[in-house]
Amino acid sequence: MKLRLYRMPKCKDFVDEFTVYFPYPKWLEKTEKRHSECVACSTDIHGNVKLCNWDCEMGNERFYYGRRYPVEKMSVQFQRWFAFAQSLWDKALKYNDDAHWEEFYEKVSEC
Repeated sequence: MKLRLYRMPKCKDFVDEFTVYFPYPKWLEKTEKRHSECVACSTDIHGNVKLCNWDCEMGNERFYYGRRYPVEKMSVQFQRWFAFAQSLWDKALKYNDDAHWEEFYEKVSEC
């Protein structure tokens, strides 16, 4: 499943400017009872990723993350991290076992 990047408009109410959206496929959505995983993040002056918090959409709730934002407009470091997160997400969905999910959460949070 393809990850999506959203950018929240500049506002004093938001700490993190970007949200990376990890959508669940339908089969996992039914078993986990949630729609997606999301991580709020921002970048430093060098373009490195600073992760803040994980969240998930449960049941019928849907959040507003801002507008879709092209990854190509981000720094090279962010693009590499995004591609790495995409590969770990695909691997976790493909094998769907505890070891791969643990690796996904651990390595994506490290950045």
